[in-house]
Amino acid sequence: MKKSPAARLSDDLESAIRAGDLRLGEKLSGEEALAARYGLSRPAVREALQKLKGRGLITSRRGSGSYVSTDSGARSLSASIELYSALRRDGSAFLELLDLRLLLECSCVEALAKPGAGAARQALREQLAVMEKTVGSPKTFGKADITFHLILVEAAGNNLFTTVMRGLLATVGLRFANKTYIEADLPLRILAEHHEVCEHLDAGRATAARRSLRRHLESSRAHLLALLQAAQSA
Repeated sequence: MKKSPAARLSDDLESAIRAGDLRLGEKLSGEEALAARYGLSRPAVREALQKLKGRGLITSRRGSGSYVSTDSGARSLSASIELYSALRRDGSAFLELLDLRLLLECSCVEALAKPGAGAARQALREQLAVMEKTVGSPKTFGKADITFHLILVEAAGNNLFTTVMRGLLATVGLRFANKTYIEADLPLRILAEHHEVCEHLDAGRATAARRSLRRHLESSRAHLLALLQAAQSA
């Protein structure tokens, strides 16, 4: 099938970005210049730029023009993971996505036990305070819980892990929270497990913090598995 003029332009610009001919943060030629160079109409150029913008490859600045995105595709990757996990609603896929969370978080948590990670530990404590105040409000409690886990990964400084976690937590994390935190005793148990992780981190006990976090995540996985099995047998 023959591609439209807009599609050909977007493909050409994407190839230039991938090859490094257009660098991160570099300003693209204006619509008029692109139209003249490629022999296209201004609407076709706008369509091509909108396609690239929608994929996170470029950004627009009002009154300035279009620029190659500086997030190295992070938003696109996070959005793709979010879409994947949102569409995979069968039980086995749900558990696999939580297994990925377990691997990522346990790989990062020990970094927060280092002396220089005090600000990150304080940020975790702040989320715990929100959770304590909102135990009876599943939605607010769940959002604070999700933020807690995201901080664990962000503070470790691994940009790829952070991008993946953002995509997972926006779907798997939120759905898990909405479906399970309505149980009266679960938020209290989760809060206690989070406190245990923080106590180990504050004391510099990196290995103990990782073990506590693994137990917490494995407990959440077991709880989800029980819910899925109960639903299948109902």
